[in-house]
Amino acid sequence: MRISIFKNQKVNETEIVSPCEGKLKRLETSNDEVFALKTLGEGFFVRASDSQIYAPVSGVVTSIFPTKHAIGIQTKNGMDVMLHIGVDTVKLQKNTIESRLQVHDVVKKMQPICEIDLITFKKLGILPDVYVFVTNSAEYDIKAIREEQDIYEGDVVLKCIRR
Repeated sequence: MRISIFKNQKVNETEIVSPCEGKLKRLETSNDEVFALKTLGEGFFVRASDSQIYAPVSGVVTSIFPTKHAIGIQTKNGMDVMLHIGVDTVKLQKNTIESRLQVHDVVKKMQPICEIDLITFKKLGILPDVYVFVTNSAEYDIKAIREEQDIYEGDVVLKCIRR
């Protein structure tokens, strides 16, 4: 197995960090049944207490929903990660989530990628839950590093090793 000389991390191992500050939650506790049943893959969510959202992994942006509530990122080793902000956020107005990202942009882990309007979320009755899914999770052994707790952006939540 090859070892990266820069990060002292195995090439087939990926750490996924919290994209924001808030309360870490298990997917099974989500208000959205599709998310709770892990239909989109293994992952977690954070009930955001801050408006700034960061990249949970380094990679290339593969998709961005027009309302910016869903962003896909593919890592160098082929892991597909989806960041999904809120439940029923397809109903949001265009400026509720601000991002300058475009498909094919390269992002680094912990790079600011978007900002959410927490006041508008509250007015609309939308929980500021920021989901992180590994959409091709069947290809990885995924281990949770943290249980439900207060968390800060950049804290490692999942370790994923390619099978």
